[in-house]
Amino acid sequence: MLRRKLIQAIGAAAVAASLYMPAAFAAQLTTPSFTVELSGDWASQKLPANMAQPGVETYLLASKKAGVGILFNIMKSDMKPKEAIQVMADNLKKQGMRFTMNPIQLPGQDAYQMAYTTRNARMKSTAYVAGNGKRLSNITIMGPKQSEALEVLKTLTPKEQGVFPKF
Repeated sequence: MLRRKLIQAIGAAAVAASLYMPAAFAAQLTTPSFTVELSGDWASQKLPANMAQPGVETYLLASKKAGVGILFNIMKSDMKPKEAIQVMADNLKKQGMRFTMNPIQLPGQDAYQMAYTTRNARMKSTAYVAGNGKRLSNITIMGPKQSEALEVLKTLTPKEQGVFPKF
C-alpha cells in the first residue's frame, strides 16, 4: 500500500509539475507538519485531493526561474525509512529509471537519499525518506538546479521530531 502511495504521489507530482498551475507566492509555507521559508519566485501549492492519495499530505514547491520543484509527501506509517526507500527504488527501477546514486543513509540520521533520472535523462530527481515510526516523509527534488532547492530545504522546520531529514 505504501509502495502504491509513493509511486502515485511521484506520478501526481510529475503531472502537476508539467502543467501550469496557479500557485500561491508567500515568504513562508506553514503546514500541519512543517514550515519552510520561500524567497524569490518560489511558489507553493497543496495538491488537491484528486492528485494526492487519501491520508497523504502533499505539497509542491516550484521555482520557474530555477526550473526546479520540491514534492513533499507526509503520511502515517510505521515502516522504517530504509525499507521505504528500498521499496521506492525497486518500483522506480521497474519503471525504467536510471540510478545515479543508490539509496544511502544520511550521516547520523535515520534518513536516506537516492538520485535517479528518467530513461532519456531529461528529468533529474533526488529523493529523501525519513520517519519516526509513526509518520514517514518523502521529499523529492525534481529538476536541474537542485542546489537552489536544497537552500529552501535548509529552512525546513519540522513540527514533529524525526519525520524529516536534516538538510
